[in-house]
Amino acid sequence: MRTQQLFRRDLVVATNDVSENAGGLRSTGGDPHFVLKPTEPLRRGWYAISLRGALTQTAKLYFDLGRGFNEQHVARLSRSGEQHTALVRLHKPAVLVRLDPQETPGAFKVERLAMRRLTLPELGLRRAQHLTIETLKRPFNGHANGHAHSIMTTRGFVCLDARGEGARHET
Repeated sequence: MRTQQLFRRDLVVATNDVSENAGGLRSTGGDPHFVLKPTEPLRRGWYAISLRGALTQTAKLYFDLGRGFNEQHVARLSRSGEQHTALVRLHKPAVLVRLDPQETPGAFKVERLAMRRLTLPELGLRRAQHLTIETLKRPFNGHANGHAHSIMTTRGFVCLDARGEGARHET
């Protein structure tokens, strides 16, 4: 599967409260963001999101699924050092993506933002990993965890952390 590099100058169609400074970027207000237009709309399906950069807060990605940006279609990226990741299920094509690197004034750096559409075997593997982890965490109660199967059967927009667990946003 092809990875789409989204944080490129030629894909940035708008910015708000952002300026360039020596060695990076700076938020000049309380709502810094970049609006990015992928070279082609992001199709329906599951995507692995990867952002590398020095951010002081949780980065968020908003997806315009045809009705503008809103809180129902937002991915909050999990952070591990300078790596920020999430899994997202788009139930409609996304024509624009908005990156909110932080919500306060201050310096930050975004080195790379990419999305890769997951294949069905990758989803099956993630489901199996999640079921194994959930089974080991909880005492056996005679059946598999009902929550874990939903990565394959859920409807609407969904955001999970990169391991397929944690905060979940469905609409």
